[in-house]
Amino acid sequence: MDTASAPTKTIAPSTVSRKVPLALLGPVLVWGLTVAMAGILWARIYQAAPSVPYWDEWAWAPWLTGSPPTQVPWLTGPPSPTWKWVWEQHNDHRIPVAKLFLLAFHRLTNGDSRLLWFLHGGLLTLISTGFVLTARRLRGRIIWTDALFPLLYLHLGHWESTFSCGTPGLFTATHGALLAWTLATLGPHLSERRAILIGVLAAIAPVVGMGVGLFLGAVLGVWLLVTAVTLRRGRPGGRRLAAICGGFAGCVALVLAVYAWGWQRDPRHPPGPGGAAALTAALEVASSAFGARGALDALGPDLSFPAIGAFVLVSVGLLLWHWWHRPDERLRTGALLALLGSYVAVVLGMGWGRSGLGPGYFASRYAVHAAPLLALGYLAWEIAGPRFVKRVVQGLLVAVMVFTAHANYADGDAFYRKLARVRRAFNADVARGLPIDDLARRYDGYFLPGGSYFRYGLGNWQAARRSVFRDYRPGLAQEWTTVWQMPQPGLGTEPGSVLLPFNQVVLFAAAGALGVEATGEDPSLLLPSVDLATARLVLMRIEIVAPARTKLQVFHSTAKAPGFSAERCTMMSLAEGLNRRRVVLFDSAIAEEPLVGPIRLDPGMVPGRYLIRELALEQAVEVPQHSSSRSTPADVIFRDGFEQNRRP
Repeated sequence: MDTASAPTKTIAPSTVSRKVPLALLGPVLVWGLTVAMAGILWARIYQAAPSVPYWDEWAWAPWLTGSPPTQVPWLTGPPSPTWKWVWEQHNDHRIPVAKLFLLAFHRLTNGDSRLLWFLHGGLLTLISTGFVLTARRLRGRIIWTDALFPLLYLHLGHWESTFSCGTPGLFTATHGALLAWTLATLGPHLSERRAILIGVLAAIAPVVGMGVGLFLGAVLGVWLLVTAVTLRRGRPGGRRLAAICGGFAGCVALVLAVYAWGWQRDPRHPPGPGGAAALTAALEVASSAFGARGALDALGPDLSFPAIGAFVLVSVGLLLWHWWHRPDERLRTGALLALLGSYVAVVLGMGWGRSGLGPGYFASRYAVHAAPLLALGYLAWEIAGPRFVKRVVQGLLVAVMVFTAHANYADGDAFYRKLARVRRAFNADVARGLPIDDLARRYDGYFLPGGSYFRYGLGNWQAARRSVFRDYRPGLAQEWTTVWQMPQPGLGTEPGSVLLPFNQVVLFAAAGALGVEATGEDPSLLLPSVDLATARLVLMRIEIVAPARTKLQVFHSTAKAPGFSAERCTMMSLAEGLNRRRVVLFDSAIAEEPLVGPIRLDPGMVPGRYLIRELALEQAVEVPQHSSSRSTPADVIFRDGFEQNRRP
């Protein structure tokens, strides 16, 4: 053949110059956004990550250190981690994998938790990157709508769902992402290697992290069983593969049965008031996929609740249509349906189990577990959606996440900045030798709500010389002086001169108490003006009778931020009946500005009659420890409770 005379096809340079930038636009945008958002997240973690545990990890401090002080009431001697402790419940969950990991981590790092926060940030980056690569594998290239995944997983608004739920929550989220990547890229035929991978992930799902894995394991176990029956009947030579799928389905059932043996519902979580409340709570969980503050502030419940519900239902319907009309795609479509259905079951289960805690409880706690609803829906449209329509739907998802980005960023940025101030003040107080009781009182609500676990956990860390307590030497103590105390009404004092009504309250005198009739869900009072401009630390002591389970809030203002807002609020849970609380309201070292203006007290969030028997403000004065006369037992100040003092 004479190749010299063959015609050659030439491409105009202008065409090349147009196509190359367009092809690069998607990858540059997606990877650039990933690097930028991950960089911001990691920078905030570097600035704020404390050297001591955060949130639920304080409950395991005796086992993580192995050398508890003698005053820990629930232990009689130095604990050694046993399989019983590894398997026992934490709240409603069994988290053996996370416990074993944390045990090894704290032993290797001498209890320095900063590396753990970087691990959490790394897992979020891994999840986002994995979804981008999965989308690229489905279509062969990265396009601009894949920016959904960094917008979904790397914004700062995930702070509570990643750091209060901590390692168990991130392990669960990563495990779910691995399942999504594996199932979304299935071919028309299931290989033995892929079947084993799916079976292992399904079998370990219940014990990897939080209770989310129960739903993943149960639903995927059913999918494995159905797949085994289908392979045995319809595929020549499929008996071996069917045996693998059926065997792992049996393993999942066994793990679930062992998990359920001896399981008990956490008594601190009251039962829900009914199906409507459970559904509302489930929608609140699901809508947090847009970001906690993005769903509630930027979109609002009236828009975010129906939007997430409609998107999930339409995505499920689309997969069902694809499964029916594309028999060659039924393996992958059925697997994605099972995984998406398991996350729907997750949010319904959370709604049923947590609706008794009231609205607003889910604002940011479970957002990372709701995000797969959007991620899986995106992949469902990529696989089954009509070409033009799926790009419109995916583009709308990106637009919504861009719209909510500012609210999510502002929420997370405020958290990290405040935690950075807390870390600096805490490390300085440890270096100055502030006693454990005073450290616990001052920082309760920042590292953990509810005092006793935190107080005893600090004792564990100090006794084991972990992290910042390596060179700890007690040097200072605090004396508390009363700067204002509510006079007893009924003894010549009119109710209106004790506290001033501010909103939805009527005051009346009661025997030995100030009566507060709350006429709405936002009752509030103002305390008399007290000069606290020079106070370093201000504490409130209150004894109050509540008509029902609710939350008490105390607001203050500063010179730079006058007025009342959630950023300057201390929140305490109240049980029905008598409650005694003693909590720190203000720390100038953390606020970095003086306390000015009035203090507002919201006695509860439900209408009814409240009785305030005692109310006082105290100011801390530091003295050398040997001259301190304070002998208040820790058990009087720090009591077991659920979110007694929670700071935003």
